[in-house]
Amino acid sequence: MYLYIKVSRDKYELPLAVGASVQELAELTGCKRRTITSMISHKQRGYVKIDVEDYEE
Repeated sequence: MYLYIKVSRDKYELPLAVGASVQELAELTGCKRRTITSMISHKQRGYVKIDVEDYEE
């Protein structure tokens, strides 16, 4: 399972919005779904995709 997160664009990358899908995050942020997907795939600051299973205990 993945979480899609809009983060601050500084070195801290603080979470600003969290969605269970790209579509949900797009609705929360008002950004286009393809823009979010592109930024994640090109590893640009602002959006990240986190694999939640890696963080479970």
